Amino acid sequence: MSLPGPEHRPPHRDHLGSLLLAYSADWTKELLDYERGMVPSHRLFGFAELREHGYRTDLCRTPRRLGKLLSSPPSWRVFQALWALVHQRRYTCIVATTESPALPLLVLKAAGLIRKPVVVVSVALLHAKNATGPRRALWARCIRCADAVIVYAAEQATAVRQRFRIDGERVVFVPLGVDTAYFSPEDGGEQWESGERFVLAVGTNEGKDFGTLVRAMPPGVPLLVVTDASNAEVISLTKPSNPLVTVAHAVPIRRLRELYRAATVQVIPLHERPYSSGQTVLLENMASGKAVIVSDVSGVRDYVTPGVTATVVAPGDVAALRRAINEALDVPAARRRIGCAAAAAVRQEYSTQRFAARLSKIIAEVSTPPPRPRQRLR
Repeated sequence: MSLPGPEHRPPHRDHLGSLLLAYSADWTKELLDYERGMVPSHRLFGFAELREHGYRTDLCRTPRRLGKLLSSPPSWRVFQALWALVHQRRYTCIVATTESPALPLLVLKAAGLIRKPVVVVSVALLHAKNATGPRRALWARCIRCADAVIVYAAEQATAVRQRFRIDGERVVFVPLGVDTAYFSPEDGGEQWESGERFVLAVGTNEGKDFGTLVRAMPPGVPLLVVTDASNAEVISLTKPSNPLVTVAHAVPIRRLRELYRAATVQVIPLHERPYSSGQTVLLENMASGKAVIVSDVSGVRDYVTPGVTATVVAPGDVAALRRAINEALDVPAARRRIGCAAAAAVRQEYSTQRFAARLSKIIAEVSTPPPRPRQRLR
């Protein structure tokens, strides 16, 4: 499969077929929130934009009478897979938006029960929990049944092919896209509610390196970190009594957008990991026209031009990160230059429209039956 270039457009607006998008949980509320303008479209993984490319899109919803039985995500994913099995005739293709909904679908496909093409978007297929033991054996058996596996970083494509021995053409690097209408540059002050400049860091999971960031912070500069409980503990152990370091949890996306716009600089400190981490926050900030400092790890190299659309530092390098933060704080013109270039780059290459264009091409390829061999006339 080849990655479509900017010239790729749907050949017509007629319906090309129906798609079932499979999610890690019941995504009905997320869809309703998007339709009300409350959340960005990339939270739907192409659901909205694929319609612009001629597809009808659908998702499985929890029946009210089964709400209590399906309250846990694993039970819901099994139900979703069985629902896809029963209703598969409706669909041209099934798109699993992450690995967690993909696995029960692929088990049914491996058993020959689901016959429609299945496209899997991989975020954490290379996570350590899938590297050994029964989970690796299960994934090795099932992932080969996927008609296409999409990854968000070029280096991950190579690693997935090698680890699971998948035919190279079925593993495709497709850059993540973000909603550039929801996240856009907007005039406003770079200051906290108190009127001070501040550094913002956002992100969850073990791919984040907030310990290095806390150690690198220049004296007297406030830092706000929006993260999860495990990363909050790392921050507390690094500098347990620093009054300038504030940690917040579960910040609504609209409030997060306000923080992106208000922050003087956004820092995304990352560990090198074989799975995706930091890409969504990176692109949301770039789309907002912010100057981002990010660790030079394989998961984000496809998305930035060092010194042009972001400042890149070696992972774990406290001194280099402190220098980058000081330079970003002290040179407003450089912040504006990098922010403008970042916003332009996202709109050209990393929007949800570009993601949907690439995804629709892959769906069309896996959904087109191979040509029948010609029969000789006797």
